Amino acid sequence: HKPTAGIYECIPCKSGTYADHMGSTTCTTCPYRSHTLKDASTSILDCGCQNGTFINPLFNPSDPQEPYCI
Repeated sequence: HKPTAGIYECIPCKSGTYADHMGSTTCTTCPYRSHTLKDASTSILDCGCQNGTFINPLFNPSDPQEPYCI
């Protein structure tokens, strides 16, 4: 969710994005070849790989060189 003008009001992130901590002001787009199936996702783990690909076991969020889905 991302905060809006109201202190306690949140807007859920749209499908294909997630916010990984409460109070986030932005939604993060799922990595290449992945997507979420629903709104209001809260973790990169909610991003599922597209058909024909799978989550890279070597993926590390702090290393942008490793792809999420392979």
